[in-house]
Amino acid sequence: MKAIICSPFNPIGAELIGLDVAFIFIGDPALVSLNQLLVLLKKYDDVFIEEKLEKELGITQVRDDVEVVADFVISANSSSEKILILCSNDTHAHFLDKLTENYDNRLFIIPEIDCKDEGALNYFNMKELSVEAIDYKATNHKYIESFDPDVVLAANDWTSEYYAVKKVLPRTPIICIQEGPQDWSNNKVGLPNKYRNCDILCAQGNVTLSYISPRFFSVTGNPKISKYLPLPLPEKKKVLINCNFTYGNWEDDRERWMEDVLGVCEDLGLDYIISKHPRDNSRWDGYNVVNSTTLSIKDQLSECGLVVSRFSSISYEALSLGRYSVYYNPHGEHPKTFNEDKHRSLFKIFNKGSLCEILLKYKNNQIHISRSENITALEHHCGKMDGKSDLRVSSLVSGVTKNTVNSHRLKTELISSHKVEAKIDFTIVLCTLNRARHCLNAVDSIFENNTQYSYEVLVVDNCSTD
Repeated sequence: MKAIICSPFNPIGAELIGLDVAFIFIGDPALVSLNQLLVLLKKYDDVFIEEKLEKELGITQVRDDVEVVADFVISANSSSEKILILCSNDTHAHFLDKLTENYDNRLFIIPEIDCKDEGALNYFNMKELSVEAIDYKATNHKYIESFDPDVVLAANDWTSEYYAVKKVLPRTPIICIQEGPQDWSNNKVGLPNKYRNCDILCAQGNVTLSYISPRFFSVTGNPKISKYLPLPLPEKKKVLINCNFTYGNWEDDRERWMEDVLGVCEDLGLDYIISKHPRDNSRWDGYNVVNSTTLSIKDQLSECGLVVSRFSSISYEALSLGRYSVYYNPHGEHPKTFNEDKHRSLFKIFNKGSLCEILLKYKNNQIHISRSENITALEHHCGKMDGKSDLRVSSLVSGVTKNTVNSHRLKTELISSHKVEAKIDFTIVLCTLNRARHCLNAVDSIFENNTQYSYEVLVVDNCSTD
């Protein structure tokens, strides 16, 4: 595989067909972790970097096989940054609102209530922010089209509302921000390939890019979990049980899972709270249940010292606050993101007996995980823990809205390196004799047609005099 490190640009309309290269976008070199970038580059056989970025990063000083190419991303000096923000639920609404609060020209879009209601409208009503809705079947939308955004920000790229926005704005780049772990091994027919449909992916960390290979991406970190801010552990031992069986994922295994965790806590005399995801439809009458929201989860974590969860971003949130994190998977979930993780900070438990052992150690103060171990695990999954994930996203957005690409220069640079071959699907041959004007019209008509295929045009001149 081949990759080129460059400034961000709008890939829609760029004449890049035929180049089998991944584009790693760097918005602000000052925000890059060179060590993490070098780890990422190990997956690529050939790596190129724009000259201006090499001067800032100095990658060739530590990896001598990286080839420097002339700058091909050009600043258009545009002052416009109109952003359409797609919020599928209250979680997306909360963090995307906070992420874009410094933008003057933004428009929030949510699904029509008749299509889906997952709390986004309630959030915007509470914040007194205006919002527009889109129907799943929409192919046009007067307000969205009149707003004419430079870019769309979303937190997923597989929902019906995402595809509706894509239909309404086919020429507007969609940047998708990864806001949690995913099961990259999901190969079931009919299920979407998550985070592989957008134009540009903001990957939260290198672990994501070890499983998928987007063509245009940037490692921005996770805006929800961007800094290690441990809170003092509570004096009384308490467990947060994350009841998060949603959208048909392992819901048949929920009762057994909950009974295991509740049973161990009660057998050991450990206090607990059940933090129930807003889309989890189970009932636990008679138990200490609190509803989980993006606004309340930090307070819930602060009063507990250990979290037990299935596959969920709450494992990251727990680590970022200095809590012990147990991934309990007796039902055989298959996400490699957690199952193949080697860090000690994330306890992977697969049966009730082992769960009892780890909770007993917690009760007896026998778990010892260092600050550095937590940070290492978090940075592997969620990028640099410097609190600047939002700035990395902003610098990416700025580049996509303001920069253009000189694709001819790029192709010339890469092909001349002899490491990248131009893929040509077919050749168009024009034979001519003294028909210069007609020949130019024919060539122009070829270039006016957009196609997914790569081609070359050969003009055979039979000794013309014109």
